[in-house]
Amino acid sequence: MGAAAILGGTGVAFAGENNSQSDSDDEANDNGNGNGGDVASIKAVHASPDAPNVDVYVNDVLILEDVAFGEVSDYLVLLSGEYDVMVVPTGEDTDAAVIDESVDVPSGAATAVVVGEAAEDGDEPLELLLLDVDIEDLDDDESRVRVLHASPDAPAVDVVADDNELVTDLEFGEDESVDVPEGTYTLEIRPAGEDEAVAEFDVELMGNTVYSAYAVGYLEPEDDEEAFDLLLDVDALTPDTEGNGGDDGDDETAAVTFDDQESDGTSVEVAEATLPDGGFVTIHDSSLLDGEVIGSVIGTSDYLGSGDHEDIEVDLYDEDAVVGADFDDDELTDDETLIAMPHMDTDDNEEYNFVDSDGEEDGPYTEDGEPVTDDAEITIEDDDDDDDDDDDDDDDDADATPDGGDGNASNASGNASDDAVGIDGNESAGGNESGNVTQLSASEDC
Repeated sequence: MGAAAILGGTGVAFAGENNSQSDSDDEANDNGNGNGGDVASIKAVHASPDAPNVDVYVNDVLILEDVAFGEVSDYLVLLSGEYDVMVVPTGEDTDAAVIDESVDVPSGAATAVVVGEAAEDGDEPLELLLLDVDIEDLDDDESRVRVLHASPDAPAVDVVADDNELVTDLEFGEDESVDVPEGTYTLEIRPAGEDEAVAEFDVELMGNTVYSAYAVGYLEPEDDEEAFDLLLDVDALTPDTEGNGGDDGDDETAAVTFDDQESDGTSVEVAEATLPDGGFVTIHDSSLLDGEVIGSVIGTSDYLGSGDHEDIEVDLYDEDAVVGADFDDDELTDDETLIAMPHMDTDDNEEYNFVDSDGEEDGPYTEDGEPVTDDAEITIEDDDDDDDDDDDDDDDDADATPDGGDGNASNASGNASDDAVGIDGNESAGGNESGNVTQLSASEDC
């Protein structure tokens, strides 16, 4: 009897959308971060027992390197939509990809699993499976376990715990989920319909937790082939177990609101943010969507205590605030979509060290691997436009002067007209305050 290997894989990394995926910035934004839940997160599992270590490319960007059999990645955060995914033997060119296909990634959390055999004469061909992570309607004292049959030479199987059948007649490449009370179990893997187990594994399942159990390897290995095993991975901790609600057990969640706005390029304002355990509101530029995790950080707030905050001013390109950054620019010069993201203070020093630690410290607030974010269109104030407005005002002054009137009286009349036009203009100017909001439950682990 063995104990199932408990894997991690609930941390957060980032992957981005290739710019060629959309024809315009507007299209990218419509399919993008913070727009009605279009943030997605996905982890990868290498479950092919005869395949070598592999690299994974998304839209030609290398996002995972040297992944070995049995390994599960952290969650990769990207935008929902269609992506080109290539799985390539480590160190080889993409021309040698063993998997090269288009994958439709939904919003929410999912797992991409490489199953089958790389050998041309294998029993099961190599394929990529995309499995959604379901966290809905899980009771406090229950665990959810998704079982995936990924053993190429094993027949259809039943999974039994304490003589109770949890899953029956599961074929290779199929998965099935079951909710069970939290606790310790001995899981028996039996050929479908038979009473004798071919393998047994001890597992401990926590309440409010979603797991995947991958049956991998060869049931009858030859030479150095990978032997049959059960990999137990934590897919998600539901909000009650995430520990971001404070000592009183409240279910307060992280949130951020970032409205479209004009800026002089040196700072932006985040309308609202909720930080259950304190931390920072960080501004990422649009290179985050191209996979730039660290390099996309262009500003962060001062340390903010736990709770709700409003009108948070964030200076851009401030190397004193973004410790470890080496900015080439000192201000934003072009209109751009920026992304506001609440970050935690994981090292409790009230200093933002995400960049300096290469992402090891002060990571984002997340739920099920998805960062809490909101994006905004930032329009850079144009000095030329201001000059044009002044010229227009001067023209209005001239038009407002009565013909043949006293010069001083005309000037006074013109000034009065200017004031009136200025007031009317300000009152009628339509500001865009419709910023898209994505509000997600906070989680350090998912």
